[in-house]
Parts: sequence; structure tokens; C-alpha cells
Amino acid sequence: MERGVGTDSIKNLEFTNQLFNFCYTKDLSRDQLKKEFALLGISYYAFSSNNRTSFVFEGPESSIQKALPIIKELVYNPKVDQSALKTIVDGMKTNRSAETKNPDGMGKTLLYYAMKGKYSEYLSRITEKGLDTVKAERILESIKKTENYATTYHFVGNINQNELITMLSNSFSADKSRNKVPYLDELNQPISKNKILVVNDKKAVQSQIYFLMNTPNFSGEPKDEVYAEAFNSYMSDGFSGILMQEIREYRSLAYATGGSFISPIEKNKPGFFYSYVGCQVDKSNDAISVMDSILDNLPKKPERLQMIKAGLINSLSASYPNFRNISAAISSGREMGHTESPRLKKYEIYKNLTFDNITSFYEQNILNRPIVITIYGNMKKIDQKKLSKFGEVQKLKVNDIRVD
Repeated sequence: MERGVGTDSIKNLEFTNQLFNFCYTKDLSRDQLKKEFALLGISYYAFSSNNRTSFVFEGPESSIQKALPIIKELVYNPKVDQSALKTIVDGMKTNRSAETKNPDGMGKTLLYYAMKGKYSEYLSRITEKGLDTVKAERILESIKKTENYATTYHFVGNINQNELITMLSNSFSADKSRNKVPYLDELNQPISKNKILVVNDKKAVQSQIYFLMNTPNFSGEPKDEVYAEAFNSYMSDGFSGILMQEIREYRSLAYATGGSFISPIEKNKPGFFYSYVGCQVDKSNDAISVMDSILDNLPKKPERLQMIKAGLINSLSASYPNFRNISAAISSGREMGHTESPRLKKYEIYKNLTFDNITSFYEQNILNRPIVITIYGNMKKIDQKKLSKFGEVQKLKVNDIRVD
């Protein structure tokens, strides 16, 4: 069951992912509910994304008739104890206290700040003090509000379609609304000039470095999607990617590197490109210099084209949705304006791909764009003077990029 609304629209809905497992009904305690579902061979969970909330139940088809009344009561009238929420909140606090001890995670937190500013998920989330004030009944009210949006049912099984429709109609209420929150992009902050955001960690022995740039409006047409995929493969396809070879294999400047163009959900909206380097602190300046030179003057190796084409063609079958997810993939595709699978057109474009398509994509979307570099590491061991030639340096503190 997928309802057309998510965490962007309804406060406290983000707790659904964990709290639903603790829910019960007016007739069945949590233990009794678990036992009933276990006897029927059914597992279940719920999750909320930015714009969708789903309740998933999996089990043998022979159990569906007995399970539907229980599912209905659990989804429409769930109950939960405050003690269950406290267990979840305590776990969230433990995870947050560990965040600052994870340099990889802190590097990404700084990147999200560069992308979203005060709207970063690490700054806009509920504070630890705020977590203590959240009430379980408020979360149940949030789940209840999802009923005001359209519900899409996805079923995988052998039951006749008309029989299934009758069962669902008899078990679940008709939609109060056909409204769905549309799939929308969360645009990054504007980038008008080169700059460097740094957070000092005197204990760090490695630097987490990201490069971020906004890109022009992206058509979303299959042709342009293929060119973007080919560019990503050329840049960062394992050990054969340009970034891995130029930075790690040829110069031993990093233990990890990569990058990707991220296309927007909506057509004709801006995308963005990011790349990263994880390296020893004393190699930070050199790693930044090499990455900057690659983005400024992309190495040309057209002999790799056939390998890229073969990889993209193989990806069509490798990325085919699991049979349980096919209907959801079709549904979301239709909502984004597709009338047929983009794969059909992409296959022909893959076969006719040229190296010029890759370089043209780079020139139109990456070359000469202002860039933000983020560095999380021990800044005392990084040459500040050399760093400043890549842009204005802005020093931040941990509290500037996240809240506890």
C-alpha cells in the first residue's frame, strides 16, 4: 500500500520507518499481532520517503483472506506505547553521538551543507532535546493524515484481478482524495564562484574532500540520459574510471575516489555533479590539484568506448527491477511522464554511442562551472596558501553543519 505523501509534507512521519514495527491494534497486543502474522507466514514493515509512505506485507497467497482484516486494523487504526518511541529515540541519540566520530560521515555532512545550507537534513532535523518532546500519539496522527492522499495498491501473486479488486474493496476504505504529492527536486544552493568550505578535525589522519558543482537544466530525454550514464561510467567505473586511474593508480594520492553526475527527477531542471577524494592529510593539496585539473581538462581516452558501451548494455538487464517491484516501477514511471519504458530507446542509443557524445556532455555540463570544494580533516597539516588558489576559504565548525 503506497500513499501519495511523505515526510516533506507531514511532520513526524519520518518516525514511521521504525515505529510501525512496535504498533499493535485494539484487539491484539504487539506480541499477539506478531504471533498472528507469524502463523500466517507474513512479514511486514513500513517506510516513508520524501513524498511517499508505504506499508508492505509479504507472505503466502493462501493467507491473504485471513490477513486482510488484521492488516486493515493495523494500517488504519494503529496503536503504540510511548515506551516504544523512547526506545527508538534512545537509538537515534546513540547514532547521533557516534556521527562526529566517523570522518567519512562527517565529510558527507559537510557536503550536504554545501548543497542545501540550512535545509541540510543534518541541520533541519529535530534536535536531541526536541526528540524528548515527541509524543507517540502525534506520530499516529501523522500516519492517519496519510489517508487524505491517494493509495496505490501493488500486488504480486496469482489471484484473479477481479477477485483481488473485490477483496481489497471489501477490506479497505475508498480513497478520500486522489491527490498525490508530485515527485519534485530539492534544488541545491546557487554556486556563483569557486569557494572552499573546511571543518577542522585535529584528530583526523585522513581528509574527506568533495567537489560540487551545479549543472544546467537537463532534458531528461533518453538520449541525454544515456550520454550522462556514459560520462559517469567513463569517470568513475571502478578501477577503469578516469578518476581512479589518474588519482589513485597513477599517483597513489588517495585510497578512495569517484564522482557522478546526478540528473534531476523533473525534466528541464538543473542537475549537479560531485566527485570525492579520501586521502592521507599530507596528500590533500596534491589530490585537490589533480582532481581540479581533471575537471578543468578531461583526459581523452577514446579507446575505452567499447568497454563503456558493453557495460551500459549489460546494465539494462542487471538493473531490471525485481519481479515484486515491477508494478511500483511502472507506476512511478507513469507519474514522471513516461508512456513506455525508457530502456527500449536507450538500447538503440547505447549501440550508437560515440566518444564525442561523452566529451560533448562534459563540455556542456561540467567544463568551466563554478565549484565548491569541501574538506573535513586536520587543517593544520594542509597548506592553506596553496589551498586558497582554488577559491575563497571559509572555515566552519561542526555545529555549523549539524545539530545534535
